[in-house]
Amino acid sequence: MRSLAAHTEASSRRSSQLFLYFTLFIMVVSSVGYAFLSSPSTDQPLPDASGPKGVQNQGNGVWTANVYGASFQFFTDPVVVSAVVFESNLTFAELASATLEYNVQSPGLGEALGMTLGQLVQSQPVCIGPCTEDIPERDCTTPVISWNQTAPLNRVYQRNQCVFIEGTRTAFDAWIYRVTDLA
Repeated sequence: MRSLAAHTEASSRRSSQLFLYFTLFIMVVSSVGYAFLSSPSTDQPLPDASGPKGVQNQGNGVWTANVYGASFQFFTDPVVVSAVVFESNLTFAELASATLEYNVQSPGLGEALGMTLGQLVQSQPVCIGPCTEDIPERDCTTPVISWNQTAPLNRVYQRNQCVFIEGTRTAFDAWIYRVTDLA
């Protein structure tokens, strides 16, 4: 009888081990399957990527939006730009009615404008006030954009027809979002 009891006990242990291995196998396969099936594709926008007014999160720190038939790239989340102090009422229609002029003493502004509004309107560098360079001088009676990237706070304000963007790319993106009515 002992051999029958020993056989039954060994069979029971083997059944328990098989059940344990089968359960572990199912858990590992389901975890791996979930990880692969639930991760976002790198070539598609994230499933919840649609922001305000069609701004799309590309998942790599870049947001895009189609504006008046042109594709704009932003480097700031449209939710974050709402914290930027904004005191300007210049509209895109006012900017697009003539050549978009920007302060040549604002490093990077010409390039940033070229990637955004420069797709829709012509732009040219100017000086605000007296200038030593051979470019037009303006006194803010016509729209001029100026960007001071070294300012300590992000803000956008307007004096007469000049718009002054102060701070990081976040402030510039806030201005573009607002002037194109994306935020």
